[in-house]
Amino acid sequence: MLKTNLKSKVDELWDMFWANGMPEHIEALEHISYLVFMKKLEDYENDRIKGDKKLGKKYQTIFEGNETMRWSVWKNYEGGKMLEHVKTKVFPFIKNLGEKESTLQLELSDANFEMKSSVLLEEAIQIIEDLKISEQNQDIQGDIFEYMMSKLETAGLNGQFRTPRHIIKMMVELIDPDVKQTICDPACGTSGFLVNA
Repeated sequence: MLKTNLKSKVDELWDMFWANGMPEHIEALEHISYLVFMKKLEDYENDRIKGDKKLGKKYQTIFEGNETMRWSVWKNYEGGKMLEHVKTKVFPFIKNLGEKESTLQLELSDANFEMKSSVLLEEAIQIIEDLKISEQNQDIQGDIFEYMMSKLETAGLNGQFRTPRHIIKMMVELIDPDVKQTICDPACGTSGFLVNA
């Protein structure tokens, strides 16, 4: 569950998308999710690098030779350059992550980054930065997504949101859990994440 201050930031982000030419809620939800994924991808890679360094291993990061795909790099670009870079470089880079024809590639095969306003992108990035996603001690990405889903008219009436199996499979493939890691899913429902992990 998102704290009130985080909800107000997500509401601000949601309203910003609507006011800047993306009135379709699903389209706004997709693009906010893409941006949060881009932010979390770098955080995840940094955590893997630190973890392997502690174990004395060298982790081959997906950003090796692709440094400009890092959120921390392109978020500082000027608006027009940033929008062009995300559309033509970062988003295609994400679409091609993983094995050929992996779940991620198949799920994103028809996806497009349709944002047209560099001002919207700059402001959205600032709000995502203000959410301090990396510093949260919870599944903030899931909480943001579920909160946004609750705003959709088509959201479930009883507040339960089941993760589709293909999304679970894709997330487990991305995380690639190791037998020595601990997995906790306290709201596991039908245990989809645990079984796939």
